[in-house]
Amino acid sequence: MVKLPGGEEISVSEIMHLISTKTFSTPVHIYQEPTLTEPSPIFTKGRDRFPMRELRWHSASVDNPNRYEILPGTFTKEDFKACWNSRGRTIDDTIIHTIYPERMFTSIHYHIDIDPIGWEDRPLHRGDIIIFRGFNSDDIKYVVTWQRTDEICTDTAYVQVNALVKDRDVVDSRYADLPSIGFYVPIDLCNVAPSPTPTILYDPHAPITYIDPFTTQIIPPSPQDELALHRVKRRNAQVVELPGIFNRVKRKVPPTT
Repeated sequence: MVKLPGGEEISVSEIMHLISTKTFSTPVHIYQEPTLTEPSPIFTKGRDRFPMRELRWHSASVDNPNRYEILPGTFTKEDFKACWNSRGRTIDDTIIHTIYPERMFTSIHYHIDIDPIGWEDRPLHRGDIIIFRGFNSDDIKYVVTWQRTDEICTDTAYVQVNALVKDRDVVDSRYADLPSIGFYVPIDLCNVAPSPTPTILYDPHAPITYIDPFTTQIIPPSPQDELALHRVKRRNAQVVELPGIFNRVKRKVPPTT
């Protein structure tokens, strides 16, 4: 068995199967880390805002509601217009601690830890606009959608943020230049509604099945030890495409129940 960075174990045969059948990463790009000298950098490609993705999977034999994608849900036309025209929350590079690939929540591809002063002691709500790493467009914006957990670490909630188009369509969360992202938010400032709970067919004795988060393709299982999820640990580290392209990646979102 091979131990991965998150502490999970996987057999060599399973690694070879995953490598031989799929590519678990973003397209080739040059990641530019946040610095203290340039608050709002300009990127030729949106994917350069993010590091390379990491291998991840979610076992069907573990009772884990986070293994399913949670879509952003719907907004009324009036509420969405008001949010769209708001000034938004600007997250400058100078207050970003870390940007890491997300491995626990299928709906989110990167989790971002910022200095709490970046939230300006203002409560965060569903529909708030996030201006992240200099991305500020009139045609597509990052919108706060759900609180995924109220305790990602001590006194800290975790919120999902999706890229949405002006007509309320949603950019596919896997799109390399505008992937869905997650932010650590002080719990006393998080007024975002909790995400809906998906209906999961959980069988603790089921064969372990892997889900490729970049294609939603189910990968056939092979025998191995059961995997356990580990609580996320907060880590400290130093730390556009033209609108027309979104015609290929946006999709309608069904109403949440």
